Amino acid sequence: MDFQELVDVPTWQRMQDAAAASLHVPVFTVDTAGRLLMVSGVMPGYAQVIENKSLLLVSTREKELRERTEGHIYKCPSGMHYAITPVFLNGRLLCALVAGPMRIDQDTENTAISLAKLMGVDTDQLLGELAKMPMQSNDVLAAAQSMVDAFAKVLPEAAIFRREAMQKVGSLQSLLEFSNQLGTQLELDPLFITTITFCVKQIGMQDAAIWFHDRAMRFSSLEDRNALCAEVERRLMLQVLGANSVVHIPDARKDFTLQKVPHIEALSNAIYVLPLQVDGKAEGMLALYAPIGTMFSSMAGLLQGVAQRLSASLERAKSLRVAQENAVTDALTGLHNKRFLMEALKNELNRAKQFTRPTTLLIFDIDNFKSFNDTYGHPAGDALLRQMGAIIREHANQIDIACRYGGEEFVLIMPETNPEHAQLRAEKLRSAIAGFPFEHRRCSVSIGMVVAMKSSSSPDAMI
Repeated sequence: MDFQELVDVPTWQRMQDAAAASLHVPVFTVDTAGRLLMVSGVMPGYAQVIENKSLLLVSTREKELRERTEGHIYKCPSGMHYAITPVFLNGRLLCALVAGPMRIDQDTENTAISLAKLMGVDTDQLLGELAKMPMQSNDVLAAAQSMVDAFAKVLPEAAIFRREAMQKVGSLQSLLEFSNQLGTQLELDPLFITTITFCVKQIGMQDAAIWFHDRAMRFSSLEDRNALCAEVERRLMLQVLGANSVVHIPDARKDFTLQKVPHIEALSNAIYVLPLQVDGKAEGMLALYAPIGTMFSSMAGLLQGVAQRLSASLERAKSLRVAQENAVTDALTGLHNKRFLMEALKNELNRAKQFTRPTTLLIFDIDNFKSFNDTYGHPAGDALLRQMGAIIREHANQIDIACRYGGEEFVLIMPETNPEHAQLRAEKLRSAIAGFPFEHRRCSVSIGMVVAMKSSSSPDAMI
């Protein structure tokens, strides 16, 4: 990664500007080849002419960076003095901070005359620019070196910290968008497609694959290696199911667990595998492929968040599928019945506790329903219950779970819904029922609300 990819450039520029203002000397950043990246302060015309007409300054800076690994003062062939300090990140040279040029010697005119002839520029012009530069003392030069040394230690950390903070905010926003996309999906294939697309397009993975029970889906940037990756993933799936933890392979070609995979030498990738957990047990995996050397540790939080959101959605999809197989639907209203309610609520409470998310219940019954039945008969009462079920379904979100508890009692499970939002929705539902033109008379409901957050509440206790 280059300089612009590693640091927050505006933060770096502001701090460099402050150093230049304090020293009254230009301060600039150069890359590892000595080329200018950003400048603070006004570069003297003398240096500008040489910078534009010759590679002298660039080649001198590159030589200083190649031969010296600590801050020092050097005299350029142009006769100017500079304070230069290399900046390292994780042991690798990132750039250098330079203060100067500063004019220290009296005999610089002779150097300028020689340079003018060498570069083919007007001697009087170059001498005129040199004359505009004030003489500096060795104390000023030493102070510049001390300042540059101090900034070289602090500035990268501050700029990189801010960039990392901005990246974390961006990651959080991406994760929220991803969660919203998953929230509308209840089938496995759309869940797989949404997740793989996010990992490839938003996070920048080269390949991605999801394995869950007997289902698998993968995307590969190179189609001719699908068979190779599938064999690798079969082996990784066994590791993940056994360990129930993340598996990180820095280089697939050198991993001893994959050495017997045919043609593994063709897979020049790092692989990061996360378990997909249901009820705390690994039931699948999310496998991500990236170039060798990728710092997965810097994105571990985002990747873990993706796996957790996908696991939660898979758990919800699995619960729904099991419920459908067990025919747990109330025949009269079309809502889920009490059996499904209790199992779904148990799952949602476990998930709320694991991810520190609220789960809210709306529990309500029809006011004076017995009187309605006695007055208009049970067929009319059944029709009222059917209409009530339709209204509840209409006002339930995609991830809500609407149930008939029994008789005229209903429950709406609202995952990841805080009390304030739940109260607004309860009032909207109550108002809709009160304003609905039922066949025989207007009806109302009494609604109670229960919220579980970081709780060990049981379904029985909440209802």
